[in-house]
Amino acid sequence: MHPTYKFIWFCFCVVFLFTGVCDAAMPKDVKFAYHKDNCLQNESARSCAWLGAMLEKKGKRQKAKPFYKRACHALIQPLGPACYLWGLLESDAAKRYLAFARACKLKDADGCTAMGEVWMRKRQLDKALPYYKKACQNKDGRGCHRYAGVLFAKKQLARSMDLLRRSCRLGYPPGCGSLGWLYQSKTKQPRKALRAYAVGCKLRGAAACARWGLLLRKRKKGKRAKKAFLLACKYGYKKACGWAKGKK
Repeated sequence: MHPTYKFIWFCFCVVFLFTGVCDAAMPKDVKFAYHKDNCLQNESARSCAWLGAMLEKKGKRQKAKPFYKRACHALIQPLGPACYLWGLLESDAAKRYLAFARACKLKDADGCTAMGEVWMRKRQLDKALPYYKKACQNKDGRGCHRYAGVLFAKKQLARSMDLLRRSCRLGYPPGCGSLGWLYQSKTKQPRKALRAYAVGCKLRGAAACARWGLLLRKRKKGKRAKKAFLLACKYGYKKACGWAKGKK
């Protein structure tokens, strides 16, 4: 593209930036140059995060990392998701934890769950709990699932099941699967277990499909069990492939 036209396009984008027209129609080379300038010169968190995502998509993870970091620490409207993505790329554990903690502080649910995982690996449940709780409050089904696990370990079954219901409603398949297992094994409510497993399977949860099939088979529902096993097999639960063929 001729430099004059690039300049005209840049001006057009400045005028229409907030309408979304710029990003949708801008040629790739001009788009990259625009966001790089906006990131480095104007400290735009959005542009820095965009650059990070584009570089990571191209496999340039180490070049993406500083742009995510800039977006995370921008003076105006820093982005929590950028902090989380920065943390995922960090090889230094201390910096990774700082990135996740800041992501959570900026109300990024993934960052909160990641910090919960950090403390869980260190076997410090009480420090993991507030992070999982915050992740769940920010509508992260994975965070609700982990939060439920901590409460279950503390023998708080009712609260754990409430959190798993929320996890399942938020579309996290393991939340549905774990809820079904508690219905089946702890409260002895097989019908509710079947429903929970079915929802988890519909969400492409391999374990939920497998458990659904096992419970159906136990209740002499062979044809439906086979369909559940086939789905579990399709989603990566290898044992279910044999179960679908009648193996035990």
